[in-house]
Amino acid sequence: MSAADLVAIAEQWTAADDAGDFNRHGEWMHPDTEIHLVSRGRVLRGPQEWVDFMRAYRAGVPDLHTTVHDRFATEDRLAHRWTLTGTHSGDLFGMPPTGQPIRVEGASVWECREGRPERIFVYSSVVTAGSAGGGPAT
Repeated sequence: MSAADLVAIAEQWTAADDAGDFNRHGEWMHPDTEIHLVSRGRVLRGPQEWVDFMRAYRAGVPDLHTTVHDRFATEDRLAHRWTLTGTHSGDLFGMPPTGQPIRVEGASVWECREGRPERIFVYSSVVTAGSAGGGPAT
């Protein structure tokens, strides 16, 4: 798979997460893909655990939007730097809704096999809700 192909998958993945459309993640990942949420000290395994995580995230931030600032790829690696924004209007991993805007800065690195991510490392800041700050890392 070419670097351009990996970038295209990443663009589709980002658009799907933003739209809350989780029907294609199984196409983009191996069944045993590991997603390391480094800031949370947690590893998600397989597409369904990612989908469950994103559904929970979107329950707390239904207007979640991703801005990708940089994206680079080789034939078997992809890295991108991004910002998540939205309004904290529902339960967000145990944080009651504040109605405040949230912002999360982060970067993800993909290790790929056969054109799909096999291991993903997500490095992110702590969720900041308005000027109150704090909360769990994403």
